[in-house]
Amino acid sequence: MKKTAIYIAALISLSACQLPVTPQGGMHTSTSTPHKMNMQHWKNDHIDEYQIPITLDLSAVADLDQITPELLGKRVVFVGESHDRYEHHLNQLEIIRRLYNDNPRLAIGMEFFQQPFQPYLDAFIAGEINEKEFLKKSEYYKRWRIDYRHYRPIILFAKKHAIPLLALDILEETARKVGKDGIENLDEDAKKHLPSEIVRTNTDYSDMLQAIFKQHPNMTGQAFERFMDVQLVRDESMAENAVKFLQKHPDHRMVILAGSGHIAYGHGIPDRLIRRMDIDTAIVLNGMGLELTPDLGDYILLSKAIQLPKAGLMGVILDTNEKGVVKISGFGENSPAKRIGIKIADQLIQLDDQDVTDLTDVKYTLLDKIPGDKVNVKVQRKNWLGDNKEMQFMIELH
Repeated sequence: MKKTAIYIAALISLSACQLPVTPQGGMHTSTSTPHKMNMQHWKNDHIDEYQIPITLDLSAVADLDQITPELLGKRVVFVGESHDRYEHHLNQLEIIRRLYNDNPRLAIGMEFFQQPFQPYLDAFIAGEINEKEFLKKSEYYKRWRIDYRHYRPIILFAKKHAIPLLALDILEETARKVGKDGIENLDEDAKKHLPSEIVRTNTDYSDMLQAIFKQHPNMTGQAFERFMDVQLVRDESMAENAVKFLQKHPDHRMVILAGSGHIAYGHGIPDRLIRRMDIDTAIVLNGMGLELTPDLGDYILLSKAIQLPKAGLMGVILDTNEKGVVKISGFGENSPAKRIGIKIADQLIQLDDQDVTDLTDVKYTLLDKIPGDKVNVKVQRKNWLGDNKEMQFMIELH
């Protein structure tokens, strides 16, 4: 990735602007060389490391209106995120909206869906299946597990405007095999799912992954080489899949949404995409706890934290088997389900008028419910004689 100045695009509020900042082109900053304190008065192991802080003149901060023209000139815009930050996804949606309004020939690449499920993303956008079928067939709740409400505004915007959604990530089962056995030891069937080219020469990329790896000491003994193999396979695969779409649709631009670790510094998806296809790109990162340096990306979005509305909860822990049977395996604190008589090992068979055949049926039925809403719950319970008994309850969600 070319090294560019970072411009700060302030969305919603600047109240989160508490990150250390390195001098940037086009901004008023104050810099100095390290200043060592008088050690006759201070005895501290860290004093010698102290540097006078760099400052950023907030009057020079841009807003999204000012950087939008730059984004409009790019074939691909990468927008990084922390998966559980709702304001990050609202920022992504706003960028998508602006690019679409400028030119509707747009696609959205998403880390959150795996490539074999692309037909179901296509069918949803085409109106051939509804939202619930889309979530069920893409196995969203099984494979991603982040609250779907974070992504729902983006997905429904894409549906409304017939914007193609692209499943970028490699199959989870393949990634697990890579993590267990390494790329070189995969069987022939697994190798079919690998990207055509995997490049290991970026030492900055491996250094970044090494730092991440050291933050997770309990990774079940997984060696760093295996960890890096998984990340390489995922980043190369996401880049390759995006390029295939862009080559097939030369009139389209693309916004790529992924965790910031796959985008920051350009080492993950961006450089690997540009290696395959020489096009203009921009990296936009939502504010995160990293030192701001010119090679981090092109733009940083600083936003006030916004929480998802509180969801209505039954207060249960669910377990599913390979047949999709959903059973109660435990209860949360002050569980309304436990309070009205539901028990561990009860099988959920119906919520309101919706039959429960897998976890998606439960999640989707509760998707728009809030605390205080009521839901009819039908369970099947084995009694001590060994036969099954159906029981019905009304739960007020908390």
